[in-house]
Amino acid sequence: MTNNLKIQKKFESLFENKIVLYGAGVTGVETYKILTNYFKNVDVTYFCDTYKTGHMSGLPIISPEELEKMSACESLIVIVTALSTIHKEIADKLQCLDIAADRIYTLSEFDNLIMQNLNDSRIDEWYRTIKRYKGTLPNDEKRNIYLNWWCPEHYCESDILVYQPGKVGSSTICNSLSTIGVNVTHVHMFTDYFIYDLIPELVWEPEPMELETIRKSSRYCSDKIKQANHLKIITLVREPLSRDYSQFLLHLSELVKHGYLSSDDSLLEACAEGIRKRAIQNGKCKYGYQFEWFNKELKEVFGVDVYNHPFDKEKGYSIIKQDNIEVLVVKLEKLNDLEQVVGEFANAPNFKLFNVNIASEKDYKELYKSIRESVKIPREVVSLYYNGNRYMDHFYSEEEKKSFLLKWQNNIAD
Repeated sequence: MTNNLKIQKKFESLFENKIVLYGAGVTGVETYKILTNYFKNVDVTYFCDTYKTGHMSGLPIISPEELEKMSACESLIVIVTALSTIHKEIADKLQCLDIAADRIYTLSEFDNLIMQNLNDSRIDEWYRTIKRYKGTLPNDEKRNIYLNWWCPEHYCESDILVYQPGKVGSSTICNSLSTIGVNVTHVHMFTDYFIYDLIPELVWEPEPMELETIRKSSRYCSDKIKQANHLKIITLVREPLSRDYSQFLLHLSELVKHGYLSSDDSLLEACAEGIRKRAIQNGKCKYGYQFEWFNKELKEVFGVDVYNHPFDKEKGYSIIKQDNIEVLVVKLEKLNDLEQVVGEFANAPNFKLFNVNIASEKDYKELYKSIRESVKIPREVVSLYYNGNRYMDHFYSEEEKKSFLLKWQNNIAD
């Protein structure tokens, strides 16, 4: 059988078999939305997950053991929705459950099947256009992950847009909403203002033509989102020293690998320097990245100026209504007290928080704890946030600022 026939056969198998999505997380939900909203006549029946039970986006979550039993008597396709770092490991595990290798697709294989069959009439035109934009760029899985930060191909009209800087609790919001069947689109940016300074771990620097393609894709995507009859946006803010530290720790290995930090620095020196660079942005962000984000992203793209609206510092949230847009602005430190507020905003009275993506609870929690206790934060970063920063003062009271500084007092160095 020729390669083209094999590709066509695998593509047809998506319409001929029940589909199980392995991984009941954010990327699993995004894959579910793509299949159910932009493909005709597909049958997505279950999520499968080692650690989760119950339902996700209205579908039952089954265990790997249940999947093994089903695959013995039903014709199934399994799409592994984990990212590239672990999808090979999961695919091998599935084969140990006697699921044939040709019945297991990784996200990259699934994506390649779509790209090879973009003219198929069973694929929605909007989705085809977004994929064509992305398809003009060199194929690289990590690049495609970053592209999803600008032009989320899983957006649907009824989605709540969770749109915010990184490391402010957005994954918790997304997973908590998805668990009870509320559709969300998760995106960090629609402009390229921070592309070079904020994402130094990028494995490529876009050429001018590539950058223009990204801009076109992003505009196409944001224009579609703006057309919603009633657009709801959830955005978050977080105490900036904690955010910067958490963001840096997440990307430490990538920063060293791609030369943003010198690998011969001590870990603590590297961490301190990384926090400084990511906060100061070579003078580009006068008030700090996440505070500038609200102007360079939310205001620039959707015309909503959060600083022009009052914020209830004590309650920890505000709701802004402007034209067809409604924005819930949440202070992360108050999030656990705001389940009812988020639930009412999302028309989800059963909303409960399920905390995820917490560094102190991950496999590297001991490293996190060790660096957290020892890292020195440059005083210029502390001054950036705490000395006359009108944007920070918009969200945080003097009492809160004193409490934060007390928490970090042993970590501040000249």
